[in-house]
Amino acid sequence: MRIKMVSAKKIALGVVLFIIAIWLLSGVYIVHPEEEGIIRRWGRYYTSQDPGIHYHIPWPVERVDKPPIAKIQKMEIGFKTIRVGPPAVYQDLEEESLMLTGDINIVDLWFIVQYRIKDAKAYLFNVKHIKKTIKDAAEAAMRQTIGDRGVDEALAIGKEEIQDAAEKRLQRILDHYESGIHVVTVKLQDVHPPGEVKEAFEGVASA
Repeated sequence: MRIKMVSAKKIALGVVLFIIAIWLLSGVYIVHPEEEGIIRRWGRYYTSQDPGIHYHIPWPVERVDKPPIAKIQKMEIGFKTIRVGPPAVYQDLEEESLMLTGDINIVDLWFIVQYRIKDAKAYLFNVKHIKKTIKDAAEAAMRQTIGDRGVDEALAIGKEEIQDAAEKRLQRILDHYESGIHVVTVKLQDVHPPGEVKEAFEGVASA
């Protein structure tokens, strides 16, 4: 009976030690070359780590985030890619794409924003919903830019200027939020009159 009790205690101790070992080993992590390791201790910023193999105190004391600081990320505004193709299929998101020009006309505008993380700590801690913030800021920047121009400039002659102006506006907004985001480029994908007036507009243009 005594032998059985001793054996049971040894088994229980072995199980506990095994669980502790697994918990300790869970603190080993790898930061890849395109990433930066950000350690949170009790939910707050603690330190940053360069690429390589590292160790942190396991959850719940510490956790690691590894934002891809070298990756160029892309966001679509005004449309959504349904299928890359070929042929590619897109969905028009009118609540984002319909914009008012300075001469009180409406254009249906699709554009993309390419960006990267320039400050991983700011990216993780300064803005709560970062992707929504980027999208809202990009839409606001483009609406302001289109609102400064007439419909002819928006549809034809002012593409490069619109892209540059919107990019600068967007960067200023994101810097104001201390978001840790660098805007690589803003690119217009398609600008045209809304569907219900497109045919009439094209008829006037070709006359």
